Amino acid sequence: MEKEKPIFTDYYLSYFRWYRKFRKCIWYKHQFTNDGLEITMSGTFWALYGKINRYSDVIDCEDWT
Repeated sequence: MEKEKPIFTDYYLSYFRWYRKFRKCIWYKHQFTNDGLEITMSGTFWALYGKINRYSDVIDCEDWT
């Protein structure tokens, strides 16, 4: 399966379930680690990629394909 490229609306609307369902992708919910919380104050976010660095861990996955 080809991986979807993020578009600019993904950054702003990914918090809404209806948007993630509309985009029909695999979404990963990330939670910041202690190292990540030193950089930002936010706790969680949704993205189109899995674990790629030490600043966040994947805690949930939604498959809308």
